[in-house]
Amino acid sequence: LPALVGVNLQTFFREACGGATHIDSDVNCAAWAQHAALQPQPRRLVYLSLGTGVGGGVVIDGHLMRHTNGGGGHFGFLCVEADERLG
Repeated sequence: LPALVGVNLQTFFREACGGATHIDSDVNCAAWAQHAALQPQPRRLVYLSLGTGVGGGVVIDGHLMRHTNGGGGHFGFLCVEADERLG
């Protein structure tokens, strides 16, 4: 999108919305929104998105999980390490 070159999107949306904003992938936002909408909120949620590709988001204990380098939402390319605390 050439018109957005040099535009600080975080500042743009903060000013447009009048408050704090976060920019993330569509599927991470969908996973977070689904978790927030559920009552009671589950401890763990896996959100699977089937569209032009396969995507997904994971929320554990109120935190959106990310993989290497902070990415997320791409289950087809996701490497996961076991964590004993989740056992």
